Amino acid sequence: MSYISGLKMKELLCGKLTRIRNVIRFSNSTRIKDESVAEHSYFAAYYALILAKMLEASTDIKVDYGTLLTRALLHDLDEAISGDFVRHFKYVDPELHKKLDEASGELMKKEAFTGIFTAKFVCDDEFKTTDDLYRHWKSAKNDDVEGDIVAFADFLSVLSYVMNEIDCGNRRLISQLDDMYEYAASFRNRKLFRIHDEVSEWLNQVMVILNEYLGGRDAR
Repeated sequence: MSYISGLKMKELLCGKLTRIRNVIRFSNSTRIKDESVAEHSYFAAYYALILAKMLEASTDIKVDYGTLLTRALLHDLDEAISGDFVRHFKYVDPELHKKLDEASGELMKKEAFTGIFTAKFVCDDEFKTTDDLYRHWKSAKNDDVEGDIVAFADFLSVLSYVMNEIDCGNRRLISQLDDMYEYAASFRNRKLFRIHDEVSEWLNQVMVILNEYLGGRDAR
């Protein structure tokens, strides 16, 4: 008797979620080097790993690396289906932001992971593979240790790209730093940044970097 895999390999390799490598970020901005959502997600996961290691080395916190890296890798996967919404558009109105998030959630439930697995792993109560992946995507930036790290790592990935563009001579992306400065400051409201000196120092360093780049606005 032959064994029937629960994984649809062709869908995994060529399916709709692989479009994430083709979705370009900052699509309405002048760019020297395009960055795909897949590249951004890699750096978010990489930064999350480094931050988690440093956090464990300097505090008594234990990080769930499976949860952390799964969340980091999946956090923008909905954009493989929806495309990348420009941040200013997405956040211009709270109700619009809410509606877009709800729509993304519905798309992820209906379309994201169901094509990758056979019916047993999609529907069987014993496995619920798609539900598990969906929960990690939906909770990527939850108000917990892993969520705080992923949220900050996501921000660092964006900052790294913008800094690289500016260093390469792209003056037009300097304007992005104003919104990034405001967003960076909002991390002080997250629990991890309020109660741990090590984490607070990460944010302090970021604010210094942002001030340096904003201060060089005219010179660049």
